[in-house]
Amino acid sequence: RSQVSYGKAAGFVKQARRSSMKQPGAPTKRRASIDFALEPTTVEIPAVPIDNDTENSNFNWMKAEEYKKIEKDNHKIVRAIEKGTDKNFCTRGLEGRLDRNVERTKLEARQAVWEEQMRQKKESIYDEAKLREKYHFVVMQSQLEAAERAEQDTAEVENYLRSTRRM
Repeated sequence: RSQVSYGKAAGFVKQARRSSMKQPGAPTKRRASIDFALEPTTVEIPAVPIDNDTENSNFNWMKAEEYKKIEKDNHKIVRAIEKGTDKNFCTRGLEGRLDRNVERTKLEARQAVWEEQMRQKKESIYDEAKLREKYHFVVMQSQLEAAERAEQDTAEVENYLRSTRRM
């Protein structure tokens, strides 16, 4: 079991309530309020076994139907882009499905680590630094590209915030 501690600024959202002052025929209004705990509290969270099955591992924080819909939508977007559809799709997060080099890089990284493990096994040694070095050498370009995308995202968000704050 895990425990999570919340400090003085920890907040929680109260259940939405119905207003007791309602005009006949008027729509029911729901109100949510936020209260802050005055004292730190600890909440026990039961351990959830981690499922290595990709399809099921995300169900810890989303419903199965939601996950399947997202996967279906992503698949449609990838197919449309591969067909050359002229629509403007947001491809953030889909790079691994669109770029064929991603799969090749993953395989090369696994192969490099496996070969190093076999070499170390023959020599009866274990050098995790060398394993890490082999892996990082193969994935270095992908890491640089990811860092560039992160910088672009940061710049876009800053520009967006600057423009919305001027309004």
